[in-house]
Amino acid sequence: MQPEPAQEAPSRPSATVLWDIVVAPARAFATIGAKRPLLAATLVVVACYVASNALTWPALKHLSGVSDGEVATEALLQLALLVYSWSIIASIFANLAGGEPAQYWTRYRTYFSLAANAAIPSQLGGLAQGIAIRLHPPEHYHSLAQLANALPFSLAVFAAPGNAREAAFLSSFDVTTIWSILLVAFGAHAIGKIKLTPALIVPCAVTLAIAFLYLFI
Repeated sequence: MQPEPAQEAPSRPSATVLWDIVVAPARAFATIGAKRPLLAATLVVVACYVASNALTWPALKHLSGVSDGEVATEALLQLALLVYSWSIIASIFANLAGGEPAQYWTRYRTYFSLAANAAIPSQLGGLAQGIAIRLHPPEHYHSLAQLANALPFSLAVFAAPGNAREAAFLSSFDVTTIWSILLVAFGAHAIGKIKLTPALIVPCAVTLAIAFLYLFI
C-alpha cells in the first residue's frame, strides 16, 4: 500500500517536521508522507551526535586510555551504523507496505525520512547525557557503568557492577530511544497503514542488532 499523507500536510513547510515530530507526531507523519523531508533532520541528528561525543570524549579517554584517533574512529563507525539502520528500516517497511514495484524507491525514501526524523528524540537524549557527563571532570568517573548512568534513564541502571560490556549494551535502551522506536512504528502505521505489530517489531529488532554491533566496535 502506498504512503497516504494527510490532507493538511502539503500546506506546512518541510522544516516544521523537526518540531512536530516531538510535539505533534501525527502532523509530522503527514508531512513526512507528503514531502519526505530529510536534510534538516539529518543535520540535527549529526550535530547532536557530534556534540554528545565531544562532551563525552574527555571522560571516555580517562577511563579507557584510548587515543583521540581511536575514539574518533569508533564514533564515526557508530554514526555510520545509525544511518545504515535507517536504510534497513526503510527497506523493510517499503516491502511491507506493498504497492507497485515501480514505486518502491518512493516508499523507501518516505520511510528513510521517517526513520531519520524519528531519531531526533533519541539524539537529543544522547546530547543531554553528554551534558550531564561534562558537568563533572573526567576524574570523577571510575567505570564505564558510572559513565553510562550519568543520567539514569536507561537500562544500564540494571547492569551488574563492574560489567562494562553489559552497561554499554543496556545503555542503548533509554527513554528517548524507546520514544524514537515508537515514533517509527506509529509513523509507519499512519503513513503506510502497516500493521502495528510488525511496525513495532522492525525498529525494536534493528535497535537490538545495532546495540549488539556497538559492542564489537
